[in-house]
Order: sequence, then structure tokens, then C-alpha cells
Amino acid sequence: MFSSPLGEKIYRCGSEFLRKYSLEDKLPSGVLVGFSGGADSVMLALFLCEYQERNAPLPLLLFHVNHGIRGEEAERDERFSRELSEELGVEFDSLCVDVPKIAKERGVGTEEAAREVRYSAFDDIIRGRNDISLIALAHNATDNIETVLLNILRGSGSRGASGIPPVRGNIFRPLLSVPKEDIVSLLTEYKIPFVTDSTNLSTEYRRNYLRGEVLPLLRNINPSLEAAFSRLSDNLRSDDDCLSSLAEEFLSGRETVPCRELSALHGALLARVLSLMAGESLSYSQNSKLSELLSGDNFSYTVRDNKIFYAERGLLSVKDGKAGEEYTYSVKIGEGRTKIEELNLEITVTHEPVDKTSLNIYKKSIQAQISDDIIEGEMLVRPKDEGDTVYYGGMTRKLKKLFSDRKIPPSERKRIPVLCDGKGVLWLPGYGIRCDGKGSSSRKVYVTMGVYSGESDSDAVFGSEYK
Repeated sequence: MFSSPLGEKIYRCGSEFLRKYSLEDKLPSGVLVGFSGGADSVMLALFLCEYQERNAPLPLLLFHVNHGIRGEEAERDERFSRELSEELGVEFDSLCVDVPKIAKERGVGTEEAAREVRYSAFDDIIRGRNDISLIALAHNATDNIETVLLNILRGSGSRGASGIPPVRGNIFRPLLSVPKEDIVSLLTEYKIPFVTDSTNLSTEYRRNYLRGEVLPLLRNINPSLEAAFSRLSDNLRSDDDCLSSLAEEFLSGRETVPCRELSALHGALLARVLSLMAGESLSYSQNSKLSELLSGDNFSYTVRDNKIFYAERGLLSVKDGKAGEEYTYSVKIGEGRTKIEELNLEITVTHEPVDKTSLNIYKKSIQAQISDDIIEGEMLVRPKDEGDTVYYGGMTRKLKKLFSDRKIPPSERKRIPVLCDGKGVLWLPGYGIRCDGKGSSSRKVYVTMGVYSGESDSDAVFGSEYK
């Protein structure tokens, strides 16, 4: 088959792909082939079998996933895949999963759930074997056109518009430059069977609509559509690789970067830098919002539940969104000393002022004098709550506004200990004491707060540290 003109063309495309991406020496480590039984995966299996015959033996595993979606048709595909593997003399394995159920449990679409299941299964197999390390997938040049168009219609950037990546990690796609029509023609010419997924014929799916309705119209403009889109993908991928390299060079391993440096970057480079910092590709709207926020010295912006961009005093970093949850203490205090381990903080309540020389034991400290007639009930110390206010200086002030005015970074606000009583906020260290018509008592309570340990990211901070 591969000695015919069309067969030789396809074999040459696959072989050149392996050379281009330096995969020839890696193949002996073993290849798992994603095998659906469709024309593309059958051609991929035949190509790899031919390649090892012409070169050297290599471990091959054809792996089929039955997604539990198409009933008897899916069972047919699995049987066909198993039988063809036996004819080729290649190891076969399969997995049957209820993808619709998984999609419902995870709250995602069926297609996304199926993809997650497949890739998870691929990884599980590779981790469990020492003779398989690569994954070969059967995407072709026509698949790439559809992907490029879908991504463009979503408003993607150059990375999405570059289409399907030829190589990503241990995954490679040797038929990516081969048109679907060539694959089907060669298999049909040599009467090699393959299965067809009936859902691929329905134009209700966007990809199928492009395949059946849009691509034929585009071929009227350019019959060599696959070649044109392959060049487009290569060019965009090259541009994106260049920008990504410049972004890595700009960061140079830094986890904290001045906002001013970032603001000075070209928008295209800034988008790559922010994505690198986040460890994932950010959307257009996320990049746009962050670009706007960079003009400020202090802000926070959540890109995912567990990932937040923090700007603190003009320095931007990315932190775990759960970092603030460690400050979830509420400690009752009375006369004497109380320690709050979460903040490396010691609180002393006395009826006499603490001598300044006694405060030298602390790295930093602050003291408040409070008339005992304004204290209602027990005192406690906790982090700021949403909506907290304190009345002093003749007006009610929101703690959030006080922090913002002093440019206290969002990540540090939870580290300011708030002194409360039965009525609410009594004292915010570094600010005024609550003054609500009382405070004339001659009996005073002195509340001293001191950070007693060495340098730590969890040490308490006070509002007086910011101006």
C-alpha cells in the first residue's frame, strides 16, 4: 500500500514529521496509539507498522476508549478495533466508561468529558508501564483546518489560531499534514476497512457543519486548503514560540515583577508574560482587565478559584487563592498575655501602660489606651470581616476603605488583627479607637500587640505601617 504514489506520499509526510521533531530516536521507547477504529487511526496504525518494518521494531499498543455514548455502534467500533489489532499483530487494550454520567457529575460537556477521560487513561497506562512513553494521535490536516476556524470564530489569539499542536509533551501527531481525503482514498483503494462514527455526519455539531458546509465553499477559492492552513498554522506557531521565548527571558524565573515593567511591555508580549505567571493561558478579557489594573500599585484579580494575581506596593505576583484562608482565627482575650500563633502575635491586656523598654522583645509593636466604659462584653481578636465598620473621628468608617486609602495590599489585610467586643469593631491597630459617645471613664485598659517571632510571611501587620 505504501509503495503506491499516494501511499508513498503519506508515508513520506509521516516520516518527515518524525525527523522534523526529532522523534526517530524516541520511538523505541514505545508508542501508545489512540485507536478509535476510524480511518485516521487505522492509517496511523498502518503507518507506524510500516515504519517499524522499514527501520527497527518498536513497542506498539493500540488503545481504544468506548465512551458509552452510541450504544451498539460503540460496541461495534471496539470489536472492530480489537480484530484489526489482532490482524496487524499489535497489542490491544480498551477501556469502557460512562462519559455522559461523568460529564453530568463534573458539570461539563460530553465532548470535554470524553477528552478528559481519554487523556487520563493515556497517562495511567504510561505511568504503569516501562515500555511505553509516547502517545500518537491521528489528527490530520483537515482536522487542523476545522480547529483553526473554530478558534478564530471564538476570537482566539495566535496560539489558538495556530490550530492543533504537532507535538505537545509526549504527544505527537505524525499525520497532521495529511488531508483527510488522501487517507480515505488510500484505505478505499486497498479495501482496508474502517468504522465511521455516525455523529460525525450530523451538522448539528459545529465541527461537522464546518466540515460539510463551509470547507467545500472554501475549496472553491483554494483547492489546496490543507496546505494553506498548514502554512498558516506553522507561521502563527513560530510567532507564538518567539513571543513565548521573549516572555520567559523577561521573567527569567522571577515570581514577582514590578507593575511598571509589565505596563511598558507590548500587549502581545504582556499577554504571554501574564499567562506564564499564571501557569495557564489567560483569556482575552482576563488579559485586558489585568492590563488596566497594572496602573495601580495594589490590587487583586482572580483568574481561577485557586489562582489570584496580587499587586502589592507596585509588585505583581500570583498566589494560591486559598492563601488567605489560613487566617481564620477568633481568639478571646482578657487580662494578661494571649498568643495568636497564626500571626506570630502576642497580645497583652493591662490596666497600666506597658513601658517602651519592655516592648523591645518584639520585632514591632503597637499599644492602645481604651476607656473601659466603651468595652461591651468580652473582647476578641479576629481578621477583618466583609462589611466591618468602626466609628471614630465623628464618622463611621468602612475598614475596606481605610485599608484602600493607606494602600494596604489585599493579601495583607487579613493579617491585621481586629480588636472587637460585643458591639463590633473596637480598635483597628494603626487607626482610631471606637468613639461612640462614651470614653469618659478614668479607668483605662491598655491593649498591646507585638509580633514576637522572626521574619515570616504570616506575621501580623498594623495599619500604622502604611501611609
